[in-house]
Amino acid sequence: MDEAVQVGTCYASLAYFGHALEKLLHGAIEAAASQRPRPTDGEERADDGAGEEMARVARFLDHFAPALQVVAGCARKIDVSLWPRLFGAVGPPRRLFESALAQDRLSVAAAFLLLLPHYSPADDGLDEGSADSLAADAQRLLASAVAATNWPLCKELMRFLAALDASGARLRRALAVAGIRTAAAPPGGSL
Repeated sequence: MDEAVQVGTCYASLAYFGHALEKLLHGAIEAAASQRPRPTDGEERADDGAGEEMARVARFLDHFAPALQVVAGCARKIDVSLWPRLFGAVGPPRRLFESALAQDRLSVAAAFLLLLPHYSPADDGLDEGSADSLAADAQRLLASAVAATNWPLCKELMRFLAALDASGARLRRALAVAGIRTAAAPPGGSL
């Protein structure tokens, strides 16, 4: 592993290095999928050659800055039925979301936020995709995006929150927590 990391480090400054890592991860997932039947949610184990390869690739990725972005990009591009293999090796999307948020990698955290409603392994006991849980996560991410003045991300998060709740209550709550004042509608009409 050390030699592979040394070689990878030599190329880490290249603009397409993240894409190369994504191709590596995707290849490992495809190899694992072709070597044994697909597991059900939460069943992924690194107990065969394919699982061991996935675990090695995951450990390799952890040595490089774009690792979270690589995992998010790969998850968006593969079939959902392969997610148990991916997240069995790299960790659950909830943990990856929290890690990206803690590192102020807000766009990457947003990518994991979009995955949460679609990922619910049977054995973790969490309701990651519930509207309340998603709204709380989006609210925290929105507050961070406001602090970073990342207005395009703020706009996307507001759209996400509006889609969770037709009444707009979750969006209004998130805006208040983030310190965004909303303009009152003019008398007798819309804005």
